[in-house]
This record gives sequence, C-alpha cells and structure tokens, in this order.
Amino acid sequence: MKRYVGQWVGDDSESKGPGKFVVGDDVIPMVTTPEEIDWSTSTTVAWRFDPTINAEALLAIVPAHCQLVVVYTMGQHSPRTHWGNIGAATDSRILPAIYIETTTTEFDRRWTCIDLALVWVGNDVNDFGIANWLLSATSTVITSHPERLRAIAGVDWWLDPLAPATTDMTVDVYNTFSADSAKYQAYADAVELAITDWQAPEPPTVMIVGAGTGLIADAIAHLGYGKLEIVEKNPHCYGTLEAKSAGWRDCRLHLTSVTPTIADADIIVSEMLGSFGDNERFPEIRQQMPMSTVSIPQQYSSVVYPIHSHHSVPGFRPYVAKLSRYYPLADATEIWRFDGGNDGTERHGSVSWTATEAGTINAIMGTFRAQLYGHVAIHNCPATPSSLVNGQYCSSWFPMVFPVADYHVEIGDTITFAMWRRSDSNRVWYEWQFQGTRYNIDGTHFSF
Repeated sequence: MKRYVGQWVGDDSESKGPGKFVVGDDVIPMVTTPEEIDWSTSTTVAWRFDPTINAEALLAIVPAHCQLVVVYTMGQHSPRTHWGNIGAATDSRILPAIYIETTTTEFDRRWTCIDLALVWVGNDVNDFGIANWLLSATSTVITSHPERLRAIAGVDWWLDPLAPATTDMTVDVYNTFSADSAKYQAYADAVELAITDWQAPEPPTVMIVGAGTGLIADAIAHLGYGKLEIVEKNPHCYGTLEAKSAGWRDCRLHLTSVTPTIADADIIVSEMLGSFGDNERFPEIRQQMPMSTVSIPQQYSSVVYPIHSHHSVPGFRPYVAKLSRYYPLADATEIWRFDGGNDGTERHGSVSWTATEAGTINAIMGTFRAQLYGHVAIHNCPATPSSLVNGQYCSSWFPMVFPVADYHVEIGDTITFAMWRRSDSNRVWYEWQFQGTRYNIDGTHFSF
C-alpha cells in the first residue's frame, strides 16, 4: 500500500466539531457513523469509532476499492481495551486503523504485530516518541505534526552473530560501528578514569585488543597513557591502522593473528563483547590477563526476556536481530555474569518469569550490560527496565535472539528458561532449553 503522510486539522471536541484529515490534496472530513458515508464513490474515509459498536462488523462493510479508512478512537478509551475488537478486524482485512489517542502515553505493543496502515498522533509529546517507534508497522501516516515523525522501513534483520575472533569482518561492518559515537565516548571516559586512578610512578601502558579500524584509539589518543599497544588480526583493517597510527602518540602496532603477551600491558581495553555480552570471545581474552591487569570492561552480564516476533523466526539457532515488530511477554532478567576474574569461560543459568502479557512466545531476546570502569557503563537493552541497566545505550550492538517453538501464555503464567555457554578447544556455543525442549545441542546449528 502507498505511504501517505497527512495532517490532522481542527479539533475533535463537541464545540468545534470532529475536525478533518488532510492527505496531500485530499480533505477527509470526519464522520460519526459509516451510515454517513457514500461507499459507492469514497476511496478514502474517516469516522469516529464508538467502542460500544462492534468494530469487526463496521470494517466488514468497507468495500474492497476503499484505499484508506481512518478509525478515530475516542480519547477517553484505551487502545488496550479494544485490542480484540479492532485488532481482529484490521488483521483480517489488512485495513488502516488509528490506534493512538490524544491522551494516551502508553500503548499495547501487540499493535505493532498487525498490518496497520495509519498512525494518528495527538499533541502530547509522549505520543510522538511512540509513533516514531511504531511507524515500522504502518504504510500510512496521518499526524498533527508530520515534520516530527521519521518513517522507517518495517523490515526485520536476521544476521549471523559477529565472530571477530575467528572471522575477518568487512570494512562496512566497522563503518557501521563508527556511527555509534556514544559507545566510543563511553570507552574514552572509562580509560581516562582508569588512567586517573593509576597509582604507579610511570603512566600505564594501554593495550587495545581487537582494535578494528582504531575507533577506540582515536577516542583515547589525547589521554595521558605511557604507551599504546594496538592488537588487530583482521587484514582488512591493517591499512587504516597504519595510516592512523602516525597520529597516535607512543603507539606500537601488532598486526598479526598471534596475540602479543597480554601481561606486558597495565590496562587492557576491548569492545569484543558482542550482542549478548560474551559472544565475541572476551571471556577467553580475560582468562589470559593477570589479576593485577586493569580490564575494560570490568564486569558484564547477559540479560534475557521472552518475546513474540511478528515475522517468522528463520530456524532454531542464534541470530543477531534488529526487530521492528515484536513485543515482550515478561520482564527482562539477568541470566549470568562475568565479574572480571579468572573463573572460567563456561556459564549456566536459569530463570523463571511470570507472564505480563498474553501471547505466543517464539523467541528469547538476549542483550547485555557492561560496567566498563568505575561508574562508566554501557548496554544494548532497548526494552529492558531501567532498574536493570544504567549507562549509555549502544546502538551498534543489535540484540541476540534465540528462537523457540511457539508457546502460548496467559497473563500470570509461569515461563521457565535455562541456558548454557559451552566451549571446546576450538569453539564456543550457546545451548538453551525452553519448556522442556533443548536447542543447539553441542553447537550443532551454530557456534563461534
């Protein structure tokens, strides 16, 4: 369906009338009931939705030739209340619908999982943030302030998890990382704080393990370190690092697949965390460090919660995913952590949730949080409660998704999940168990 961007004009109060929508050159007056509409000539229609009337019955009479139907939910009624009514109707007919009111500041995430074609936004500033997030579910937008909305493609990305320890990433991947300036500022703040806390007479030697194209080095080059050691095995990065290193003070490059002696460094810095916090082999790197070495990050943990994804999950193996149409069915929970000590690289954890929404679970979302140094922290938890995370959100790490077989829950149901981080001499992999079924046993479907 064509994407429209229109504007709400007028007021819906009793004194001023219902107002109208303007879409391009078309003016769409608001009507109260479908009986006021001449269906034989109308292709674009708007009416005020009375929640006491059956929405499915109303939308069922819309002719096939009708291109756009605007259904305005009256401000005193919550979209959550009418999910069953409007949701079923719009889902079955794939018709446009309005599902945000003037006064609504919270919404039901399930609205993103039907094929809607309209978002109507009131003047409340909270509604604009919601609309930006929801636009991926729409093909038509009508709003009071179209200039404040950014349309984004409603496409889910399912990607192989990055494995920089074993696979050479392309320059395009590093270019994507470079857009996440908040992450590199957080790393610079952490290194600066660690140098400030350094007690020895001589300034510390800082080693960056997995330097990529030198984004962390760029951020810390002005700090008061002693020497800067750059370690990178990816040949795609060598030229960039060699060119940049001329501007880095007291720098030595180690462009080799053989990691130099980590014990020679006082502060070791790495962004090899990955979407789940430990899927880029940083635990294995940490095991090689003396306990006296300052590690940045200092501590990192993995966080999980059950979700429903609107699009089918393509196979029972881990993915890094950027999902536009999903909703969580329980609160996020930490499943394990690495505290920076030499306590091994394998982990096992189990969690039990109480469903906060009714729906069908078809995946477990995995994110991480990390304490870089002192108070400086980062995370990639787009839907995690603030009680679980602090610090800077990093957009360059998409969450990890662990698919499971469809499992329906009602509000209050108990959901159980267990997970393992396992390894052998050559590989690391995750196994997970949901409602009695175990997935990716021995890394059969994916390891790194």
